[in-house]
Amino acid sequence: MKYIVMDLEYNQPFAWGKETDVKVIANCPCEIIQIGIVIMSEDFEIIDKKGFLIKPNLYPRLHPFVKKITGLSIRTLRKQKLFTEIYDEIYSHIKGEDNTFCVWGGTDIKEFSRNILYYGLDYQDMPTKYIDAQTLASRYLNQPTNKDIGLKNAVTMFDLPEEMPFHDALCDAVYTAEVFKIVQNDEMQVNTFKVDQYLPQEKGIIKKLNSGALYDVVEKDLGRKLTQKEKTLFKKIYNLGKQRMFDVK
Repeated sequence: MKYIVMDLEYNQPFAWGKETDVKVIANCPCEIIQIGIVIMSEDFEIIDKKGFLIKPNLYPRLHPFVKKITGLSIRTLRKQKLFTEIYDEIYSHIKGEDNTFCVWGGTDIKEFSRNILYYGLDYQDMPTKYIDAQTLASRYLNQPTNKDIGLKNAVTMFDLPEEMPFHDALCDAVYTAEVFKIVQNDEMQVNTFKVDQYLPQEKGIIKKLNSGALYDVVEKDLGRKLTQKEKTLFKKIYNLGKQRMFDVK
């Protein structure tokens, strides 16, 4: 078992003006543009870390506030790969049902899941457990109820070296890991989640792909059973087509 400490930075649409406005996509209001991953052993030692910059697809201009706090530029991001193009590499670092995510607050788990679902990516071996390091730190530092401490304040209060910038996904993941080392305990709460709990809902009905029916149609045309790899590929193609990612004017 490993702890997967993860931090995300996202982009959102901004009201630039009537001609250039990009509307919020309800199923994916926060598009991931940076991911930081720190892998910790069961003994809370850092054994690996990885950072990813991601090319925006849904919201092609950087929100001014996002640009300000992250220091990222759209010019830099446009040179990167899309989320769909690097997801397999990201997934290889985090998958494993016995692994446990560690995040600062619960928002990153939700938005990570939304991005995965939006593009119809594989999540069958995704961890289903996570620990909220922010809540642990807030209780450890005796913060008032319902007033969780920010990561920067926690780092300062624990007198940890502040040698890296904040609001950089990998740096924040490292800071979170260092705080987690201090606040972890045998009785810490482990939360559970499933990626598909963030599927879009309409009038109380959860909409999702009937993958079995899709596979039946393809297998009938091919005259044979699909492999698991082929099923994942056809599911991805279906969702990419549904989102009209490759439409051209």
